[in-house]
Amino acid sequence: MNPKEIAITFAVAVLFTMFVIVTVDAFYPKPEIDDFCNSQRPFLSPVKTDEQCNITLTEQENECYDSGGSPEYGVDAEGCRTFEMCNFCYSEFDKADKGYSNNLFLVLAPLGALAIIFGVYFRPEFIGSGFMYSGIIIMVYGTIRNFGELNRYLKSLILLLELALVLFIAYKKIINKK
Repeated sequence: MNPKEIAITFAVAVLFTMFVIVTVDAFYPKPEIDDFCNSQRPFLSPVKTDEQCNITLTEQENECYDSGGSPEYGVDAEGCRTFEMCNFCYSEFDKADKGYSNNLFLVLAPLGALAIIFGVYFRPEFIGSGFMYSGIIIMVYGTIRNFGELNRYLKSLILLLELALVLFIAYKKIINKK
C-alpha cells in the first residue's frame, strides 16, 4: 500500500469505529449514577468523632452492608452520627450498569463481526482493510467493556470465536491470495 492508501485505511478504521460507538451511545445511553442516587442530599458532618461518641456498627448497619446497601447517617442532638436508613441506589446502579455492559457487548460484537466480514469483501482493498480494523477495534471494545461480567467459560468461548474470525480474515485476505 502506498502512503495515501495507508492514510485512507487508518481514517476509515478510526471514523467508522467512532461512528458505531457514538451511534450506539445515542440510541442506548449508559446509565448514570444520578438516575439512581440522589446527589442533592446534604452531607451532615458529625460534631464529635466516632471515638468520642463510642460508636460501633449496629445490627441495622451490618444488615445494610450484608444486603448490598450503603448506610446513611444523620447527626443527633449530641453531635454524634446516627444510622438513618439503608440506601440501595449504588447496588441498583451497579446492576443496571452490568446489564448495560452485557447488552452493549451483544450489540457491538455482531456489528464488529459484520464490519470485518464487510471489509474482507469490500473493494478497493485498502478501504476494506479500514473496515476490518474498525471491526476488530469495535469487537475488542465491546469485549473489554463486558469482560469482567462474564464467567470464565464464556470468556474463553468469546475469545476463541474472536480468534477464529481473525484467522478467517488471515485466510481470506492473505493466505488465499498466494
